[in-house]
Amino acid sequence: MPGHKKGWKFYLSLLVLIIVVLAILFGAYTWFLKPRLNVQTNYQAVFLSNGQVYFAKIANKTSDSLVLTDVYYLRVQKAIQPAEGTTPEQQPAISLIKLGNELHGPTDEMVINRTQVLFTETLKGDSKVVEAINKEKESGAQAK
Repeated sequence: MPGHKKGWKFYLSLLVLIIVVLAILFGAYTWFLKPRLNVQTNYQAVFLSNGQVYFAKIANKTSDSLVLTDVYYLRVQKAIQPAEGTTPEQQPAISLIKLGNELHGPTDEMVINRTQVLFTETLKGDSKVVEAINKEKESGAQAK
């Protein structure tokens, strides 16, 4: 019977070792890998409480903020005085603007307080906005 007790201790030690290794792996996953999995590869439409909408990739999400990169927004231009031969009912000109080209020279990263975010939507790869972003990137790459 002495061999029986030795076998039992061996299996108990092995079980404890497996539990410790699993705990370490789970901790490593939570600490290092999981924050990187928050990164969105698709463009998101981020709707804010002030009516502004940004199209960007979400680089990080916390309970307090969203970090956006590769940020675009829409600029709506209405004609103050309609050109000759046009009617006031014509649609305003809408253009997609890349964050970073403004007068104050911001970087292409934006941190938004989560309390200002109404909701977000994931954009399809064939959406008009994503197509316009890709077209702008292609033209920008060709210009360089």
